[in-house]
Amino acid sequence: MVFGDPALHRPTTPVTRFDEELAVLVEDLVETMAAANGVGLAANQIGSDARVFVYDCPTRRGDPDSTRHRGVLVNPVLTVAPRREWVGEEPDELGDEGCLSVPGESFPLLRSPWARVRGQDVTGRATVVAGTDLFARCLQHETDHLDGFVYLDRLARRENRLARRAVRAQGWGRPGLSWMPGVDRDPFGHDDPDDLLPTADGRAGSDDDDGAAASSDRTADLGAGPGSGAASAGGPAGWGHGLGHRADRDAAGIGRIALR
Repeated sequence: MVFGDPALHRPTTPVTRFDEELAVLVEDLVETMAAANGVGLAANQIGSDARVFVYDCPTRRGDPDSTRHRGVLVNPVLTVAPRREWVGEEPDELGDEGCLSVPGESFPLLRSPWARVRGQDVTGRATVVAGTDLFARCLQHETDHLDGFVYLDRLARRENRLARRAVRAQGWGRPGLSWMPGVDRDPFGHDDPDDLLPTADGRAGSDDDDGAAASSDRTADLGAGPGSGAASAGGPAGWGHGLGHRADRDAAGIGRIALR
């Protein structure tokens, strides 16, 4: 879903049944996140109102030696640092944030330097995840999604004006807009054209002339901004399958996500 769709702007519903339907949803989230080069993905961004998100995020942006965190959080409850511990006043100190529901855009946003999330895994077992730096930003960003907030809602006045201008220019702010990871071109520029899956007319992806997101039934989120890199092989127990780079993915799998 793209900014403006009602699904992104209302709280999601707590999960009470840890069954096959939830496992399939988590599998879809992981596949879509990987195809989109995302670091996180919330369920309401692919049309589900379940309170669940997945993540595949390094601790630090652009650091190949940074620890990578992968998992799923169901019914997350977020704790962050006291506001007095948040630092940064100038845009270059805040840290850019991006989102596949605001495709191709990024804006500076001050976030807590650390975050902790308590929740459950896909089987219902209690779990706690904590992190700093980019991973803390990801945890805050994804929990915000499940509470009905897009990161644009958190921007300071100056950045908010720029963001609203971009939304108007792209024609967003209305229901029904979306784009298909692995089929449409990556709005953050991560795609190798050879990795794109063919569309119905045989082309490799699509470029919308007006820059708006292409329409489809399944959509995705870039949890914590551009430049995070593609998901790598492997994944935690309970996801149902490993993560993989786009070039290694089964075209039928991405199509299944598109048509569900």
